[in-house]
Amino acid sequence: MQSTGASSIRHLAEIAGEDWSHIARVLRILELPSPIRDFLRCHPDPLIVKKFHLRRLLELVHLGDADLQFSRFREVLTLIQT
Repeated sequence: MQSTGASSIRHLAEIAGEDWSHIARVLRILELPSPIRDFLRCHPDPLIVKKFHLRRLLELVHLGDADLQFSRFREVLTLIQT
């Protein structure tokens, strides 16, 4: 939003050509703890990262508590890798 000068999520959605609710959901992912975001950004295997789709990441965000988020993230990662 800073780089485009957009004043709201709806304005940013117009610029991006996306639905505002999708933009809002994507921005909610930024609420995840930085170690989780860093793992997903830097992991060398794109197939594993791809398994953490938007819905799955939002489920983590909705847990609220960082300890719960880390715990569930590890559970999902274990399921994906087996």
